[in-house]
Amino acid sequence: MRLIATSVVRDAPAECHGFVYVVDWDKKRILKRFQPPVRLPKLNIPRGGSRGYKGITFLGDRCYIGYYNSIFVYDANWNLVDTISPPLFASIHEIESDGEGIWVTSSGIDAVLKISHAGEVLERHFIGELLPEDLERVGIRPRPVDPDGDYRELLEHMSTHVAHPNGLSAVDGRPYVTLYRPGAVIGLNPFELVWRDDAYYGVHSGRVVDGGRLLYLAASFQSKFVGFDLKSGNKVLEVSMIQSGKDESPWMGLVRRAIHHPAMGRMPTVFILKHAPPVVRRLLPTSRPGWTRGIAIVDEDHFFGGSSSATISLINSKDGRIEDQLQMEQGAQHSIFAIAVDKRES
Repeated sequence: MRLIATSVVRDAPAECHGFVYVVDWDKKRILKRFQPPVRLPKLNIPRGGSRGYKGITFLGDRCYIGYYNSIFVYDANWNLVDTISPPLFASIHEIESDGEGIWVTSSGIDAVLKISHAGEVLERHFIGELLPEDLERVGIRPRPVDPDGDYRELLEHMSTHVAHPNGLSAVDGRPYVTLYRPGAVIGLNPFELVWRDDAYYGVHSGRVVDGGRLLYLAASFQSKFVGFDLKSGNKVLEVSMIQSGKDESPWMGLVRRAIHHPAMGRMPTVFILKHAPPVVRRLLPTSRPGWTRGIAIVDEDHFFGGSSSATISLINSKDGRIEDQLQMEQGAQHSIFAIAVDKRES
């Protein structure tokens, strides 16, 4: 089985801020490790922003890889054949094909877009412009967006985002979107509040599977992968990426949760990250072991999950255990962003 993974390197020089990996999972070998072309903006955020490579998906024989304001298109031999960058691309996170087009989370403007294989914008959904009653149900404030604006150079602190959509799961042509700030998953076409839990503020990479019955999430701040039965609302899976002997102390966990509480969302964390002593920096998500992000479904009982330090784990979702792992880099600053199973070889 061949996997494609992307990474973000926190607090690294611009020239080594992230990678794309082509992995032979069965042999635990990295077949290719490379950096797509970059066009770095003047503003360089140590945690994210323009750093690294983002979502991965496939449409036909092409592989699409997200960057902060672009999508790079590769053929089966890893030749770069196109670059897509519409004006509404702002801080792209995960992307997902529905077989006809590609859904894109444009997190910088709290938007979800559908584009054609050539980059034409087919649909636009601005999360901050949902109906007032839907905004209230999700727990976010309004945010207007100029549909004709050009946001490609927009790099700002996440406190300006009302929802921060980051994960996508296309089921029967319908997108299910993970919202970081409220700890929620919504459906579009039409709108539906699928799941919400304030305790999971900061979730990533939601995957809706089993015909819409199961939801898997990367609970990033808890260093776990969790699963929910959407019909009953019960949690059916919890797998920690931190070994029990290395887990944080209760008081450290309490301080970290306080720092990451939504009420702290407007604090100048970029300044804190730059000037704080190491003990404070450890509490913030710039470089932390066990930071979870990226889910790729394998079959009804297995999925791949990504975590720092640059580790891919094969998780048995039926038994709730890690079956196998591959660590590709040393150091907690290396964070997996997205994982995809490359089925083009079969």
